[in-house]
Amino acid sequence: MTSHPVMSHSATSTLDKKEGSVTPTSDVFEEEDIDNIFRQAKKDTLSPRMGSHLSHTIQTQISTDSLHSSFTEADYYKHEIAGEIQFSLGYEKKTGVLTITVNQCRGLTAVNKKKNTSDPYVKCYLVSGTQKVSKRKTKVMKSSLNPEFNETFRYTLSETQLLFRTLQISVWSVHRMGTNDFLGEVNITLDSFIFHEDGEEAKWYPLGNKILKVPESPRMQLPTELSVALRCVPSKKATKTEKAKKAEVEVKVLTAKNLPYKKQGTRDSFVKCVLLPDKQKHKTQIIKDSLNPYWGDMFTFTKKTTEDLDECALELTIWDHDRLGNHDLLGALRFSKGTDEDSTVYRTSYKKNVEWMDASGRQKEFWERMLADPYKWVEQSFVIRKHVATDFPDLKEVVRKLHNIDAE
Repeated sequence: MTSHPVMSHSATSTLDKKEGSVTPTSDVFEEEDIDNIFRQAKKDTLSPRMGSHLSHTIQTQISTDSLHSSFTEADYYKHEIAGEIQFSLGYEKKTGVLTITVNQCRGLTAVNKKKNTSDPYVKCYLVSGTQKVSKRKTKVMKSSLNPEFNETFRYTLSETQLLFRTLQISVWSVHRMGTNDFLGEVNITLDSFIFHEDGEEAKWYPLGNKILKVPESPRMQLPTELSVALRCVPSKKATKTEKAKKAEVEVKVLTAKNLPYKKQGTRDSFVKCVLLPDKQKHKTQIIKDSLNPYWGDMFTFTKKTTEDLDECALELTIWDHDRLGNHDLLGALRFSKGTDEDSTVYRTSYKKNVEWMDASGRQKEFWERMLADPYKWVEQSFVIRKHVATDFPDLKEVVRKLHNIDAE
């Protein structure tokens, strides 16, 4: 068996930039080797006078090949699936580079029964839902059932994106007179794959039948948590030497964990902070491409006196950013003196019954702890709420979205 040096395809693919522009194409037409078409066209050029027909020859060849692009389910079962493929995987967290080294195959099915041989090559995809991203393909090894490739492919993608990708590695045999022949494939869901820091030794994987619909990642959705820190700076009355000072609530929006994932796998999230009832508002920066964002933003809300804070509620809502402004609401928290545990009646705010004064349990205790210990930061993580009540007309849409979030 001839040994081949490892070939590295160093040009990486940044999925963030290319995912949105991927256009589904015929799986078979992609198999055609354009380089071979050009070489064949050049061979057919018998004289300089025929040079002007080169582009026409190439176009004719491509058009002919496209006639064979109607690959049916039955075509995947034309040949018995046999043999194994050897490859290794590695992921570098610092650089966000996924490395795939395709080593060799053994015991492949012979497409050419007379000569007992095939012309195999290997194709790699990262699959997300129904979308195939960034194809990589080895060179064709002529007349071999035990080909050696030793080629390395690299993809650049975030750790979050990695959790929602399936690696699809398939083996094909070139067929110049029709569609290429499917020889088997391996599918690996990357969220369950264990990546070692020092890389992985190449392993053998049995080739299997074609999976026409790659299953989505089976990751279980964990409860979404939001971590915040609050501090109360009490008000001061005016003296002969000092002016009166308003009460302040300082808010640090720290981090979120386990944002609800979607088919694309990531979120571009931000947090809105509102002090009710006067609706003072602040908004964090947008953290892109993360299900576990860290903001670290700090805001200050003011009230005339410390006693006014007994009548207020601090509302934090997490949003998935949309460039057209149709942001998706992911959940909310409310902090206030809230409702007594044994009462079904909402507290009042400035002697007015309001629905939004509905904090209870840990969120109610958190607000009271902040008020009881001024100048001291209190920090805690909370599971976000998916249902909140409001009697503010401009927040009615918020409630509607919260009640429908599970249908996303």
